[in-house]
Amino acid sequence: MAMDEVLLRRARQPLVRFYRWIRPAISIGYFGRIREIEAAWPGFQIVRRWTGGGAVLHRDDITYSLAVPRESPMFQLASSEVYRLVHGVIAQVIGGRLGGVPVAKSGLPRPAAGCFENPVAGDVLVDGAKVAGAALRRTQWGLLHQGSIQSGAWRDETVEALLRAFGSTVRTEAFSPGDQALAEQIERERYGSETWLRRF
Repeated sequence: MAMDEVLLRRARQPLVRFYRWIRPAISIGYFGRIREIEAAWPGFQIVRRWTGGGAVLHRDDITYSLAVPRESPMFQLASSEVYRLVHGVIAQVIGGRLGGVPVAKSGLPRPAAGCFENPVAGDVLVDGAKVAGAALRRTQWGLLHQGSIQSGAWRDETVEALLRAFGSTVRTEAFSPGDQALAEQIERERYGSETWLRRF
């Protein structure tokens, strides 16, 4: 979570990051209620995201973040349009492997703590089940879009295909020692703090 925030702070053009989890974990949205999550998933490591949305189980999913600076034309789009555009790309990539997959036209009326139990407009569906969801946050630096694709069986191939689909030119960048130091500071002050984790 801290590295995603660093990514947003330093972005001068849209940047995408894919990453994995060392062990099964749960990420919860900014307003998620920690006691409900602990009761539903006992024993899992939990982290609170900066973005909103429901709880996401990270096991063999593709987790990614998209950082869009304020100067980018994409930042001017409504959040719903950003969501639709990103998930349109994901649907195209997954659909290429499965012979086409739909994007949800509207949300379901039932509320649920789990992100993937509650499809909303723009989510990617496979056989009626949500397989790609995300949450967004706008800040003084830009827009952060954090998402998960529940498709571990074809994870590596999907990441490569998404990189090609997201942009005609892909350049790989490493986090600098300064970025690492800033992420460690942000982790201490925010994401690794019990105050942050148990704020709701």
